[in-house]
Amino acid sequence: MTKGELIAACLKLMYENDDVSFYAPELDENEEDEDSYEQTTTSNISEDSDYKSKTANIIESINRALSEIAKADKFPFFVKSIDAFFIGQPYTTYNTVPTSNDNDETYIRVLNNIYKWDSDSSAYIKVALPLYFYYTLDNDIFKVLGVNYEINDEYYYQNNDVSVRYNGSRLMLLRRDKGNYIINYTPKYKRLSYSDEDSANITFADSDNTLIPDYILDIVPYFVKGDLYEEDEPQMALLATNKFYQLLEEIVNPYQRQTQTKVDTRYSSI
Repeated sequence: MTKGELIAACLKLMYENDDVSFYAPELDENEEDEDSYEQTTTSNISEDSDYKSKTANIIESINRALSEIAKADKFPFFVKSIDAFFIGQPYTTYNTVPTSNDNDETYIRVLNNIYKWDSDSSAYIKVALPLYFYYTLDNDIFKVLGVNYEINDEYYYQNNDVSVRYNGSRLMLLRRDKGNYIINYTPKYKRLSYSDEDSANITFADSDNTLIPDYILDIVPYFVKGDLYEEDEPQMALLATNKFYQLLEEIVNPYQRQTQTKVDTRYSSI
């Protein structure tokens, strides 16, 4: 859904378009008077003077609605995979410590130890690593939902939940000799601004600009109506706000849906 389409949906719910369409219809081949057709579309709705009194305040309200949806954990969850032997730097694994730095590698790994190239001694020097490491959360993470430790190779698979501990904005994780940590998280969304084109898509803040699903954006107009009608039409505003939170509650939390929390095993004799 685009910014213009969402604004149009909000205005329609507020009955602000009783005598006009936000979509310019195709002209009949024999029609000559193009001025007889309404030319307001979702790609230019923010510039329409007829709706300035509403669209002048609507972006902040949409952002508040998206914030409520994010806090309720109703956005789809994303995943990140990081090396469980995390050192914050790229490294190559060797069977033995090389005597020279032919590949111009600063860090290498031998067994469960990390070595760093020391130019003064022209040799790899063992680096002391603490038992735990801190992983700084990326800027596109809104909330960590859970962390799993996963080993997946040709002969063995393991996936266990991990207790999450924080140090400021960093995760504190136990360093392991193999496997990956899988971080399940709710992404941040891109806040809308008035400078955005009406044709711009409404997306998350990840590098791929993933679209926020329409089934989520479809409930935003109810929040906007309740927000903008609060002073002039308090009863109507209350009904719209209650409708928003009712629909928000009905959206299935995607992370909880894929998480099995309990197995009930029963035995009986015949």
